[in-house]
Amino acid sequence: MTETKLARMSSFEFYAELSESNQHLLEQNGYFKKKYATLTQEAETSQNMYSRLETQLFTYDSQLEELRKENSILLRRLKEIEKESEMEKTELERERLSASEKMATLQTQLRKLKMRSAPPPSRIPPPVDFRRDELSVDVTEVAKENTLLTKTVKNQERLIAELREEIDKSQQAVQSSTSRLQECSLQIASLENEKLQIRGVNQTLMEENESYQVLLQEKTMSGKFMLNPILQNRNALIEEDEGLSSLAREILSVPTSPITPDFDTTYTIERLKDDVGTFRDENRVLKDENKALTLYINKILIRILESGGMENVLSSDYTTPTQPKEDESLPVEKLTVQTRVSLEEEESYEGQEQCTRTRRSNSLSQSLLTTGNGVAGGFRAAWKRMSVGTWKSSPITSPNCDSSSPEE
Repeated sequence: MTETKLARMSSFEFYAELSESNQHLLEQNGYFKKKYATLTQEAETSQNMYSRLETQLFTYDSQLEELRKENSILLRRLKEIEKESEMEKTELERERLSASEKMATLQTQLRKLKMRSAPPPSRIPPPVDFRRDELSVDVTEVAKENTLLTKTVKNQERLIAELREEIDKSQQAVQSSTSRLQECSLQIASLENEKLQIRGVNQTLMEENESYQVLLQEKTMSGKFMLNPILQNRNALIEEDEGLSSLAREILSVPTSPITPDFDTTYTIERLKDDVGTFRDENRVLKDENKALTLYINKILIRILESGGMENVLSSDYTTPTQPKEDESLPVEKLTVQTRVSLEEEESYEGQEQCTRTRRSNSLSQSLLTTGNGVAGGFRAAWKRMSVGTWKSSPITSPNCDSSSPEE
C-alpha cells in the first residue's frame, strides 16, 4: 500500500511538474508570438519607410537636377550680364573721357573768349560766386549735349539694325525668286520634251493610218476612206509645234534676272500644258481610229474567208485570171466600206462573230492594241501578216464555234 501510494505521489508530482513546464512553455510561446508580431510590424513599417525614403530621394534628385540646370542657366546669364556690364562700363568710361576732353576744350575756349572780351583790368576783382555759376552752367550744357549724343547714337544703331533686317529679307526674296525661275525653266524643258515625244507618237500614228489606207485600197474593191482632213491638218500641227518649241527655246535662252515678275513664264507653261493636252487628245483619237481600222480589216478578212470561194485571193501564188468566171452557186455580196467606224459597232459585231473568227485575226487585233511604245511594232507585224507573200489559201474546216481554228 505504501509503495502504491508512493508511486501515486511520484506520478502526481511528475504530472504537476509537467503541467508547470507546459504552462511555462505556453507563456514563452505567447511571448514569442507577440514578439514576432511586433517584429513583423516593425519590418513592414521599415519597408514603408524605405519606399517613402526612396520616393523622397528620387524627388530630391530630380529637384537637384532641375536646380543644377537652373544654376547653369543663371551662371550663363550672369556671365552675359557681366560681359554687358563690362561693355557698358567701357562705353561709359569712353563717354566720360570724351566728355571730360570736351569740357576741357570748352573751358579753354571760354577762357580765351573771356580774355578777349574782358574789359581792362580794374582794381575791384569780380565776385567769386559769379564764376562758380558760369562753371555750373557750362557743366550742365555739356551733360545735355552728352545725353543728346547718346540718344542720336542709339537711334542710328537701331536704324542700322532695321536696314540689316531689310537687306536679309531682300536677299531671301531674291533667292526664292531665282529658285522659282529655275523650277519654271525645268518645268518648261520637261513639257517641251513631252510635247516632242507626243508629236513623234502622233507622226507614227498618222503614218500607220496612211499605210492602213493604202493597204485597204489594195485589198478591197472600193476602199475610200475620209482620212484626208487628218492628213491635211498634219502640216499645220507640225508648224504649230515648231513655233511653240522655238518660243520655249527663246524663253529658256533669255537670262533670268534676280527679281522679275514671272507672268511670262507662267503664261508659257500654261500654253505648253494646253498644247500637251491637245496632243494627248489627238493621240487618243488616232489610237481609236487605228483600233477601228484594225477591227474593220478583221471584219473584211472574216467576210472573205466566210464567203467560201475567195480564199485564193489571199494565197501567195494568186494570179489574176484573164476571164474571171462567175460562180452562180454562191451569191456574191457587195462589200460596202464605211468612212468612220465607231468602236461600239465594231465591238458588238466582234461579239456576234466570235464563233467564226480565226486565230489569225485575233492575233492581228491583239498585236495592234498593245501599249503606246509598241504601236509601230504591231503595225509591222500586221503588215507582214497581211502582205500578199505571207497569206496562204486555207479553207475553213468547220463553221461551228471551235477553239481549234487554223493557226499561223
